[in-house]
Amino acid sequence: MDGDLTVDGDLLWSTNVGGLLLVTGSVRAVNVLLSGCPEMAVRGNLTVANAIHGSYDTAGGRLTVDGETTARTILNPPGCTMKFASNPRAVLIGKMTGYPTHFHFDELSEVVKPDLLDQEGRADQRKIRETLSAALGILDSGVRIAPGYDVW
Repeated sequence: MDGDLTVDGDLLWSTNVGGLLLVTGSVRAVNVLLSGCPEMAVRGNLTVANAIHGSYDTAGGRLTVDGETTARTILNPPGCTMKFASNPRAVLIGKMTGYPTHFHFDELSEVVKPDLLDQEGRADQRKIRETLSAALGILDSGVRIAPGYDVW
């Protein structure tokens, strides 16, 4: 897409064949939800009101942002690669290339709301995505961010 992209709701980029979504400007959305093996590149800023959730598929996926990134929460499951030009202003969960995270992805079940866990006490990705699509937060109210981490 040439220029800016504004989505009034969720930007869902889902592909199993490695399709590329390239936005030469900035992106604004409520959520950015990646699924399958997508590749998304934003040459400007990425401003998300709620969350960015990387592909949970083991095939991977990639998100690259050349500008500033702002969201409440960024979840990067194993297999997905996220690269940001500057430290994102968000609670970071999972591996981020070049930036420390607040929580490792294997700690997700310890930081999400209890109703987002499955019967075995693991974070349920389907429930998490449904909650995000309802523009709701997923972190438990008791979660505390360690001092020294930059969260807006």
